[in-house]
Amino acid sequence: MLRGKTIKLDPTPTQQAQLAAHVGASRFAYNTVLAHVKEAHRRGEKIGLSGYELRKWWNENKNRLAPWWKQNSKEAYSNAILNLGKALSNFFKGLKKKKHVGFPRFKKRGVKDSYTITAGAFGVVDNCGILLPKIGRIHTLENLAEIDPNSVKSITIRRKADGWYASLALNLADPQPRQKTGKTVGIDLGISHLAVLSDGTTFPKPDKMKKLESKRRRYARAVSRKKKGSSNREKAKTKLARLDKKIADARKDSHHKIAAYVAQNYDEVVLEDLDVSSMIRNHRLSKSISNAAWSTLRSFIEYKCLEQGVQVTIADRWFPSSKTCSRCGQVKSKLGLSERVYSCEVCGLVIDRDLNAAKNLDFLNPSVAESTSETLNACGRVVSPCADSGMGRARVKQESSLLDVSSARSSF
Repeated sequence: MLRGKTIKLDPTPTQQAQLAAHVGASRFAYNTVLAHVKEAHRRGEKIGLSGYELRKWWNENKNRLAPWWKQNSKEAYSNAILNLGKALSNFFKGLKKKKHVGFPRFKKRGVKDSYTITAGAFGVVDNCGILLPKIGRIHTLENLAEIDPNSVKSITIRRKADGWYASLALNLADPQPRQKTGKTVGIDLGISHLAVLSDGTTFPKPDKMKKLESKRRRYARAVSRKKKGSSNREKAKTKLARLDKKIADARKDSHHKIAAYVAQNYDEVVLEDLDVSSMIRNHRLSKSISNAAWSTLRSFIEYKCLEQGVQVTIADRWFPSSKTCSRCGQVKSKLGLSERVYSCEVCGLVIDRDLNAAKNLDFLNPSVAESTSETLNACGRVVSPCADSGMGRARVKQESSLLDVSSARSSF
C-alpha cells in the first residue's frame, strides 16, 4: 500500500540555491518539450507523444538545448517529461470520452515549483535527514526514525510559501482490518457544517478557519494598496501566501479528522455525488463552496475507508436527498437553499435540512436497503422487491405506499 508523508526541510543557503536550480531545470525541460509538441502539431508533423518517446527526443537534443544540464540530477528532467506524457495522454483520453480535460500548459516560475526523484542515490538517512542526488544530505525538521529507508519509493521536492518540503511515497504493509461496528451512516456535506452524519453527529466549520479567512481579507487589501513592482508589495504578497498555506493546512487537518472518524466508527458509508462545477456558478456561494473543498473531503473519506475495509457507496447525482422526507418518503417539488428546516406536509416531520438529507443517504447503504421490505430508488420512488421480481404490481395509491415506507423507515 502506497502512503504519502510530507516533511519540512531545513536546507542551508547553498542547498536552497541547488534546490531552486533543480526546480528550474525541471520546469525548463517540461516547457521545452511542450513547445516541441506544439510546434510539431503546427507543422502537421506526427511525433510520439508518450513520456518515453518525448524523453528520447530530449536526450537526443539536450546538449544543444541545455548545455548546462549536467549541473543537475537527470531525474529532474526525466520525471518532468514523463509527467508531460501523462498529461497529454489524459487530454486525448478526455477527447475520446467527451470529457473536458485541458491541454497541458507551460509552467510558470514560482507556481507549484517541484521536481521528483525516483532513481539514484536518494532516501532517508540518520533519522533526521534525506539524501538527494547532486545535493547530498538535507536536514529535516521532523524525526524520521519511524520510516523504513527501504520503503521510500520516490521523493518530490516542493517550494511553498514558507520554505521547502519533501513528499515521500512510502510502500507500506496493508493495515489489519479493524473489528466491525455494525453501524451504517449517510453523510451530507455542507458549508456551515462541513459534514452532517445521519446519526446526528455534526462537524462544524472550525472557528480557526473563520478567523484566518477574516485575516486573509485584510492581507489581500494590504497587497492591493501597495505600489506594483515595489519591494513592499512583494513582502505583502509573501505574507499573504504564507497565510494561504496556513488556511490550506487547517482545512486539510479538519478533513483528515472527519475522514478518520468516519472510517473508524462505521462499516458502511454513503456519500453524495455533488456537481461542484455547476454549483460554483452561483456567485453568492462560489467562494464558500470552494473553501469547503468537498471533493478533497470525499477523497479523504474514500481512501481511509478503503484502508479500514469500510464499504463506500456513492449516491446517484440526481437523488433528491434534501427534498425527500426521511420518515415517509414524500418528495417536495421545490426546496430553496434558504430553507434550513425541512417540514413535511404529509407526516408532519420537522427536522434540520442537512440531517434529513443524511438520513435519506443512509437508507442507500446495502445492509439497510436489504433489511427493509421497501426502499427508495435513485429517483426517490418506492421500490418493492416483489414488484422487481414480477411477483406483484406497484401500488396505485401513493398514500398506501407512503405508510408502508414509513413503517420501514421508523425502524431505523
